[in-house]
Amino acid sequence: MINEKWTNKIKGWLEEGNARGGKMEDLPWDVKVESDETHDYIFFQHPVVLYSYAVKVDKHIATITLDTGIATDLLDTDKRMGYYRRMLILNRKYNMLKVALKGDEDMVAIESDLDLSSLSEKEFNNALHNVLFASYDIVKNFGMDEGALKELETRIPRAIEGMLSKGAEIREIMSFLTQKVGMEDAEATKWVTLAKAAHSAKQKKPAHSDPTQHMFG
Repeated sequence: MINEKWTNKIKGWLEEGNARGGKMEDLPWDVKVESDETHDYIFFQHPVVLYSYAVKVDKHIATITLDTGIATDLLDTDKRMGYYRRMLILNRKYNMLKVALKGDEDMVAIESDLDLSSLSEKEFNNALHNVLFASYDIVKNFGMDEGALKELETRIPRAIEGMLSKGAEIREIMSFLTQKVGMEDAEATKWVTLAKAAHSAKQKKPAHSDPTQHMFG
């Protein structure tokens, strides 16, 4: 391994999970590790999650990547320039994230770079949340399948509901969405309102026997 200490630590965070948790990071991910001459690669996925993720680890930096599957190499010039413009706008909108092109097909990807000199599990988990919220904008702005958009519209309030279930206050969640993720106040308020309604409804119902029912996915 290129960075055995951090690759194993991140792998452990992902594999441990918490079946009764309510957030993305609580999922017990299916994890696979590969290495080449310059990096370790941690691939992780879960049956209830729309996308597959990867973390690229070197000596000093870990990069969380979501490959959207949107290829731009064969698009006509006008459409490609339109996509690139949207990518630049999203890069300006979100903090601690970048929308980039990867591979020979110029695939649209969302990435979050993390400094290993000070990385904590909480910071890593927040980065996963950031990638989730940005993926909603990718689906919305790049004309992806309508089913994928509806799926993410369900998952985002679930992730916020998980924060509520863990005791987070509304002002803390709003601060996270607007300052960390980079959402507009109106958009953040919309998601929090949906999550609060779902959270209140579940408080009135008896517990379900399925431990994954509240899980983001």
